[in-house]
Amino acid sequence: MALNSPLIVRVEEIPETGISFGDTMNDIRTWLDHHHIEPVVFKTIDQSLAGRGFEITFANHHDARLFGVSTAERYRREADRIRREAELSPVKATHDQLMDIATQFDRLAESIDPLKD
Repeated sequence: MALNSPLIVRVEEIPETGISFGDTMNDIRTWLDHHHIEPVVFKTIDQSLAGRGFEITFANHHDARLFGVSTAERYRREADRIRREAELSPVKATHDQLMDIATQFDRLAESIDPLKD
């Protein structure tokens, strides 16, 4: 991640988990406030194929990295939790749906993790 480049995060609403776009935005704002990070820009964006998302521009590399690592880790924990739930399901369709949702969380984590490179 270049020092002067913004961290762009795109989050799609995942209705099957009950996590709405608004709840996601509120969680992020709470996390930023808790860590005393004031982004330069924090706005919603419309994506043609993926729906709504958001863009955060941080003032410095440290804040962007902290946000990316922390958020990726939260998404990975959620993916692991959903996979454990899927393994307990006796219904194949439910198992498959939960595994698909877990994969979506893994992709979200991968898309914002600054340590992936």
